[in-house]
Amino acid sequence: MQNNLLGKRVNKLVNRAIYRIVVGIDEYVYNHRYDFNLTNAEYCVRVAICRLKLA
Repeated sequence: MQNNLLGKRVNKLVNRAIYRIVVGIDEYVYNHRYDFNLTNAEYCVRVAICRLKLA
């Protein structure tokens, strides 16, 4: 039982870390979207793909 609880806690931390990284990448890409020559549509697609990977 204790092991299962620890696993859930670790899983939650890992998910939160991944979420933070993806949000950080989102913000970086958004702030530099003109450097990357991304249109808004391309940006939205990239973000959607990142979010789907997290789900």
